Amino acid sequence: MGKKNPHEGHRARLRGRAAQEGLQSFSSHEILELLLFYVIPRLDTNELAHRLIERFGSFSSVLDAEFEDLQSVPGIGAGAALFLSQLRDVLAVYMRDRFGERPLLSTAAAAGNYCVHLFTSQRNESMAVLCLDTQKRLIKADLLFRGTIDETPVYLRNLVEYALRHNARSLLIAHNHPGGGLKPSAQDIAQTKAIQSALRPLNIDLDDHIIVFGNSFMSLRQEQVYTAELPLRQRGAAAESAAPSPEDF
Repeated sequence: MGKKNPHEGHRARLRGRAAQEGLQSFSSHEILELLLFYVIPRLDTNELAHRLIERFGSFSSVLDAEFEDLQSVPGIGAGAALFLSQLRDVLAVYMRDRFGERPLLSTAAAAGNYCVHLFTSQRNESMAVLCLDTQKRLIKADLLFRGTIDETPVYLRNLVEYALRHNARSLLIAHNHPGGGLKPSAQDIAQTKAIQSALRPLNIDLDDHIIVFGNSFMSLRQEQVYTAELPLRQRGAAAESAAPSPEDF
């Protein structure tokens, strides 16, 4: 008869919470601890989860870490390192299967539904930046800025560099409200206008700003919180098409 795992009671309670509440109320280290249950049967995975986040800085950075770097953390063997290093790829496959390789995000509904999944299990406020092509298909999406429970610092230079690096013709931005509610704050509106102003000289449109809370979302553009403008490259064409022709006289 095998020796009883001294941590089994704690594991059962954590699994019970996950089954009853989902993961929205879990901290990052608790989610990581729960994941490690499946590859480390006997050790205290709570301590390991804290050690991993201290080593790499955040939950997402743990999943972004290389196999060899994960193995350098005491208590993380080859099996656990392989498991953690493959989770990011599993999530990428899920997103491709759920939304397609390059989803079309031309409506507030499509953009909002996609963005909801970007913030799954994010306990702190973060901002995602999504680069789109001329057809509003996704080129690249990342949680580019991470903040506290109710605030995210946004660095315009980093955002602009990201858009240019991925050859974006327009951007979607999205952030979550982990504290609750979808109503945009004065800071949310000010950030939206500042980002729009920073992109305008680059001929990059700010297509929308999505706020996410749980499985719900709100489009600032749809709610007319701000007015999206045509980028410079399109204004000339729009003005030309609107100009009267000789037949109009």
